[in-house]
Amino acid sequence: MKTEYIMKKTVSRLLPLYSRDLVLLIILLISGCKEDPDIWEVDTVQQVISEYVAENPDFSEFNTILLTTGLNSLLSVRGPFTLFLPTNTAMEAYYEDHGIASSAEMSVDDQKDLALNHLVSLRLETNDFGLGAITELNALGDYLVTEFVESDIILNKQSLIIKRNISAANGVIHHIDKVIEPVTLSVFELLEASPSYSMFTEGLIRTGLKDTLNTIQFPYGQKMARTRFTLLAVADTTFQRYGIQDIDQLVAYFTDAPDSITFLENGFYRYMEYHCLGGTYYLNQFDTRVFPILSYDNNVDVRIAEDYKLNLQVQTGKYTGFYIEESNYPAKNGTVHTINDLLPVFQPAPT
Repeated sequence: MKTEYIMKKTVSRLLPLYSRDLVLLIILLISGCKEDPDIWEVDTVQQVISEYVAENPDFSEFNTILLTTGLNSLLSVRGPFTLFLPTNTAMEAYYEDHGIASSAEMSVDDQKDLALNHLVSLRLETNDFGLGAITELNALGDYLVTEFVESDIILNKQSLIIKRNISAANGVIHHIDKVIEPVTLSVFELLEASPSYSMFTEGLIRTGLKDTLNTIQFPYGQKMARTRFTLLAVADTTFQRYGIQDIDQLVAYFTDAPDSITFLENGFYRYMEYHCLGGTYYLNQFDTRVFPILSYDNNVDVRIAEDYKLNLQVQTGKYTGFYIEESNYPAKNGTVHTINDLLPVFQPAPT
């Protein structure tokens, strides 16, 4: 019941993102399924992306996947595209990690998903990247995430751009040193996989919020719509600063009714839900305004200045911030950030 209620509340916020995903998918399907794609007549000496990949032996493994899936035809048309191109060394490491010898042991669908995960239907040079999501979804409908380590640019916390901004006639190419694994986990599954968040994860389970946060898509009319969430996660070490050592102590910290923590009015339920935003917001997608929680009956106030400030107390200057290095984790249905304090529920006074 609660999941259905929350999903209905989120539909209106999800439709713009779903529509964009659908448009992107239609474009890719039309381009990839034509028997005779309209090849752009190039008025430049530059190669199209498919030619660049095919003629460079350092990328023969990725080129094999493009040929097998037919995506080389897509990368021969006008675009514009951005391709994050893994080297042969990166591809071979990927095979080894997955216990296979080559792409020939992958299904064609898996090869296609892997290639599309590296493709964005927009020309993006490195000066377009920020601390968070790339502005356009990739060809699988997922966000790719960038962050900076000194002058280096890291994608999805795993892949280093080793050569940047190689211009092609129909887009731009960036060489990367590691394959970008397609995102498959929900925001809940991503958090559950880390033992550092055991109390917060158990709180999501006990309140029933896990069910909502595990939902990746849901029927909307005759289509399926993608869900989008943001988790403001609290690590066990933060709870321990307040003397909270286990989930029972955490529940007791926020409610004196531990038997009703699945109810919307319960203090512990309200606390856990307050850390679940309705919509996906990477750090570079926050701005100075309020962001609604799942039930859309309360908000988290965000102020952007020299820091990201959650629920700033103007009189004292106190606020909750982010652990930047432990934020911007991509999931199939959103993102996970780690915050540096409890972030208790703030309920604005009625006006």
